[in-house]
Formats: sequence, structure tokens, C-alpha cells
Amino acid sequence: MPFQRVNRIVNRKQSVTLDSALRLARLLGTTPDFWLNLQRACDLYELQRSREAEAIARIRPLKRRSGQPA
Repeated sequence: MPFQRVNRIVNRKQSVTLDSALRLARLLGTTPDFWLNLQRACDLYELQRSREAEAIARIRPLKRRSGQPA
């Protein structure tokens, strides 16, 4: 994996792609899922603190009809 790609990932200028996850897992003895879950957690963290999160917070849950399972 090129140093530039690792640098962009570390500096949060590029996301961990499937290719990167596979390469990092092989190099560091982890799993691709570890790297992809880490990226997902970072993405979710940033979204929850974004302006879009304010709009999402205003969404009202749908009401369940009586007789439907929870």
C-alpha cells in the first residue's frame, strides 16, 4: 500500500476502502472487518455531530398500528 494512501487515511482525507481494509488486515494481522467497522464508527461519529444530524433528529417515528408486533 502506498505511503500516500496511508497518510491520507491517517489524516482523515480518505476513507478506508475495501481494498485498503484487506491490505491493512494482511499487513497487521487483523481482519478486514476490523478496519471497515472502524471506518463505519468514524463516519457515524462525524455524522452525529453534523448539521444533517439536527434535521435527522426532527424525524418523528412512525406509529405502529394496533395488532402489529413490536
